[in-house]
Amino acid sequence: MFPVAEIGIAILRMIPMLLVDPRMAIVFWLVVILVGIQYRRLALLEQSLYGVAKNSPVAQTVGAVVQGIAGGVFGSFLLVLLGVTVAGLGAGYLLLVALLLMTIHPRFMCFSYAGGLISISSLLFGFPDVNVPAVIALVAVLHVVESFLILFTGHLGATPMNIKNNAGKTVGGFALQRFWPVPVILLVLVGLPNGELPPGSINMPDWWPLIKPEEALPEAENILYVMFPVAAALGYSDVAVTCRPREKTLRSSLWLAAYSVSLLVVGVLSSAGWIYQFLAAVYAALGHEAVVLLGRRGQMDGRPYFTAPQQGVRVMDLVPGAPAERAGLGKGDVVVEVNGEEVGGPAHLTQLLAEAGGTAWLTVRRNGKPQAHRLVGKGRTLLDFGFIPVPSEDAQNYVEFRHQGFFQRLLGRLTNRGRNGG
Repeated sequence: MFPVAEIGIAILRMIPMLLVDPRMAIVFWLVVILVGIQYRRLALLEQSLYGVAKNSPVAQTVGAVVQGIAGGVFGSFLLVLLGVTVAGLGAGYLLLVALLLMTIHPRFMCFSYAGGLISISSLLFGFPDVNVPAVIALVAVLHVVESFLILFTGHLGATPMNIKNNAGKTVGGFALQRFWPVPVILLVLVGLPNGELPPGSINMPDWWPLIKPEEALPEAENILYVMFPVAAALGYSDVAVTCRPREKTLRSSLWLAAYSVSLLVVGVLSSAGWIYQFLAAVYAALGHEAVVLLGRRGQMDGRPYFTAPQQGVRVMDLVPGAPAERAGLGKGDVVVEVNGEEVGGPAHLTQLLAEAGGTAWLTVRRNGKPQAHRLVGKGRTLLDFGFIPVPSEDAQNYVEFRHQGFFQRLLGRLTNRGRNGG
């Protein structure tokens, strides 16, 4: 029987070493800094769009560290259950390639692409020399963790945007971007020639490990697996147009969980031979890309969730701390009257609020029912009052999302370079 409690306690004791031990902590805190930089970039984007950052990059980063540690404990238990060892894993290559891919696009800060590319290179060219089943298992476990992080926190900090969909119309939507530093436990294989196990060792069942190590220790009478903490980075990037951010992250997490579990099965079975390892490596990269592209294609082709009403102004989001939020308005509300006068559209609402002289009574339709709200504040634009309205279909200010995946982008860059003469 697998010693669940003993392994869990050992992991909880080991994780803090990665945060405070100088020999190990430098990599983890470097990942934290990179995560903080990404949240800082999002805050600057929101600042340019709305004049104020909706989400604090410091709070986002601190929350990501806490969430990443929780996810790391869960992922570490799965990795120990599988018996994934550091030897032959190429952890340094994985982190380096993932960080390099992040420079192409933040969402490529993902071990599915890095692990797939490294495994294919190892199988075809012998460099780097890695244990492909272990690499695929690590990628799968990290994505299981990511699916849980997306499920519980992926909708937090969503950035409202005017988005141009595939029909060429400007619609309201939300950009979803989350990043997490994740400490995880891997195993180091140690041979004991005298056959004596040190005090505190945990006896494992005969069927363990599921991922067999490639290294051989012929002189050892007993094999000891030692826990070793390492740092990983996970990222999530998506867009919600046909539904609210919470609903989108629920769907995304379920799709990613299905991919992760199937990849985990493929990784365990890939020990059967070279061709199975190659197929697992290809599936690691292309399977994840398919999950991302399928999710986004539905969002950009489907019917928008936030649509402009025939009369009034629908609220897509609110600026934190601004008059509209203080007045009690919420996402999806439709402002239909100001001081008893019907609202025709965003420009008319701006005019009526400006004429109100600092205090206005708003009639708001929420879930089909009218409500009254007292708004106190002055300004010359809807953003001054804290409104982020649903755009009209012909609005000229928008963000256009491109749906090309990594390999399509790479092919396009090479093709353009060839046309330009190198």
